[in-house]
Amino acid sequence: MSRKHVKQYLMLLLAVGVIAVSLSGGGTFATFNAQVANKNNTFKTGTLYLHESATNTCTSESAQSNSNLNTSGTHLGDACDILFTGVPAGDTTVGLDMKNAGSLDGDGLHLALGNTADGFAQTGCNSSVDYQTVGTVAASNGFTTVSPGGLQNSVAQSDTISAIHLTSALGISLWNGATIELVNGSSQTETFTTTAIVSPTATTIPVTNPTTITPAAGFTGGNAVKYSPQFSGGGGNLCTDLRLEIVEVPTLGDLSSVTIDQTTGDTSAVAGSKCVYAGATNGTNGCDFTNATDLSTIPNYSTFDDLSLKSLAGTDPNTLTGLDAGTHRYIVLALILDPAADNSIQGLQATFDLVWNMNQFVS
Repeated sequence: MSRKHVKQYLMLLLAVGVIAVSLSGGGTFATFNAQVANKNNTFKTGTLYLHESATNTCTSESAQSNSNLNTSGTHLGDACDILFTGVPAGDTTVGLDMKNAGSLDGDGLHLALGNTADGFAQTGCNSSVDYQTVGTVAASNGFTTVSPGGLQNSVAQSDTISAIHLTSALGISLWNGATIELVNGSSQTETFTTTAIVSPTATTIPVTNPTTITPAAGFTGGNAVKYSPQFSGGGGNLCTDLRLEIVEVPTLGDLSSVTIDQTTGDTSAVAGSKCVYAGATNGTNGCDFTNATDLSTIPNYSTFDDLSLKSLAGTDPNTLTGLDAGTHRYIVLALILDPAADNSIQGLQATFDLVWNMNQFVS
């Protein structure tokens, strides 16, 4: 190749190199960035604890599940009070201090009755005959029998009796056709029907037992004789004649302020109180009986009725009608027998479990 051509060729290579450098972005440029870091992040679930105080305080968190229910005959945690017992002197009220002892806000209070499907002793409210002891079978010759016949100190299974003899006078009259109950030492029972009017001074009750003695242990002297009048043939349902009114009062000291009008069944309370279960608040800061809920219609666990709690001061929407962490609601339960109830419900008893629920408040 001639010198001229070599020179031209080298110049061409130089030009190509310059173009390549330009196209490849040759050179040094700065790279910018900015960063931040969030360290040690945590998520806490918080706690929701419900405390109920009547005579004693029971707590949800004393049970492993945080549900301190009374199943299989015992509480899963510490024992809650039996709120209504025995025969009240008129109608009865019970005050409760309900506290949210957790760190999370609760949405309020909700009420249900027990349910055997969830381990409770009974479902809803149960009305049954309440037999009360009225005498004791005489230790000697306590029974007049058809079989085996004559006076007997005791009777066995399959024996038939016509009269029961007592250790002392009955003290009350029994109507002809009334039902009495015998209870033996093994808590086995048998019911009998009186065949005549029995006077208060009587020590013998004539009875009929169209079948035979059925308890395996039979009966003997010293066994209890019990009676429930069941007037008008019985058949009444006490659960439908008992109504529950719940009044929220302003302070712990106001729990004793709620009274019941024995004529109307209406409740009254101090100023600032509210009917939170059984309709609108009446003119005396309580509930009207006509709007009250009878025990047969309260839902069974795990369906709940809501309590319409008082609207409290504050801007927090939950504070208005809920149960904030660390706060209390003071409620009074009034259990009221329908003033129009008749004699058919004498000698009955209603048994039921009360269940309280609080959910986490969600805005």
